[in-house]
Amino acid sequence: PPRLLYHYSPPAGARGILETRELWVSDIRRLNDTGEETYSTDVFEPILRRKSVPDQIRPLFNREVQQNGEIWFAYVASFCAAKDLDNQWNDYAEAGAGCALAVDLERLVQSGAPDAFAVFRVLYDEAEQKAKAEATIDHAIHLSRELDIRKKDGTEFWMEALIYSLLPCGVRFKDPCRAAEQEWRVLMIRPDRRNALERTL
Repeated sequence: PPRLLYHYSPPAGARGILETRELWVSDIRRLNDTGEETYSTDVFEPILRRKSVPDQIRPLFNREVQQNGEIWFAYVASFCAAKDLDNQWNDYAEAGAGCALAVDLERLVQSGAPDAFAVFRVLYDEAEQKAKAEATIDHAIHLSRELDIRKKDGTEFWMEALIYSLLPCGVRFKDPCRAAEQEWRVLMIRPDRRNALERTL
């Protein structure tokens, strides 16, 4: 990973971050790209259909995805690996009137508790996305066989071993047409709307 990540922001947003020394995360359902919620589902569903995952589990995955904002909440802050990208200036920094704040990645990671948030590179390559999805699904399948999961424990196992693994995995996936963004993300998953704030600077 790069040593520095850049957070493009309009002037008022940059001023707020620097004055408060706080970086706020946003509800993933409120981001500019409205297709984000469904994109990862479109990656996972064909793979789930052709893998030996119990039939009753597939609709559960769709249900859990749809319950984002009801029973679980995903929050992100977006960064860029490049310090001078025209599309970032135009889309997020008031057409160049704003700022690109440099954030030290190591200090960012050290700023919170070990389980407070994750930092990762967004994946745009379809082949890489499918490979990660397949590896996650295959791991759950092999684990179910290895543990010889009983039928009555099946739903709980698949929820824990597969669905709750796919949800954060999907937050990393974005449409390849957005690859020029070179995005990195801070991700926080919470069971409620509280504490969606992290001190990072």
